[in-house]
Amino acid sequence: MDYKNTNLLENLLGVKAKVLKLFLQHPQLILSTKDIIKRTGIKSRESGKVILFFTKFGILKKINGNGKPRSRIEDTKKPR
Repeated sequence: MDYKNTNLLENLLGVKAKVLKLFLQHPQLILSTKDIIKRTGIKSRESGKVILFFTKFGILKKINGNGKPRSRIEDTKKPR
């Protein structure tokens, strides 16, 4: 492992550090999964696990295209 071109956080946490660093540097960002993959350079296979990890602990929040939080409760109780 070459430590010259990487930072310590990425060496300790791996791809999770790349995603965390992206959102710590730009907390106002609202990105799709594809955008996160493109900006961090992580594999799409790894992205699902990392995003699930951060949403599970409340670090990231999933939203739909309208900016409203997604939840099954809201989807099943739509006004008629």
